Amino acid sequence: MFSHRSLVVAVRTSLTALLMVGCGGDDSANLANGQILLADYHMLDVVDTSMVFRFDEGEDAPDSEDLVVARVTEEGLLKFRGGDSWSEGDDIGSLLFNVSDGLKIKEWDLMGSYGEGPAPMASAMPMHGEVTSKGDWSCELNLSADTTTYYATFDRVAKL
Repeated sequence: MFSHRSLVVAVRTSLTALLMVGCGGDDSANLANGQILLADYHMLDVVDTSMVFRFDEGEDAPDSEDLVVARVTEEGLLKFRGGDSWSEGDDIGSLLFNVSDGLKIKEWDLMGSYGEGPAPMASAMPMHGEVTSKGDWSCELNLSADTTTYYATFDRVAKL
């Protein structure tokens, strides 16, 4: 059964906020008109894609205990480990996404919180500012031309 509260608690307490950041192909025309092909950004359908999240929001080099590494282990399944490397990190949970038509969270198991969706996050070709919702759950897509993090500067970014 879908419980938006348990998903929000799991995501916010474990990762501060769920922030899907991706860099798509050369879609500058679509970025200019505010629409993207979401599959070019999330990479959740590519096995062995790796991501790094940090608990803090600082701009300095993060400490190992502030890092969460994630890896797509099968299509739509994103597993998380605490620490600065996948091989040495401790399992802290997973998110299972439906990526066949847009992006929906099917189930989550993060740091002791478990639940099932679907929790819709975005349509397959969302527009900048598009809000996707179900009940009192909602996600808004924000596109930006430039985003700078400690790790790099990204020139085409989608944030949910």
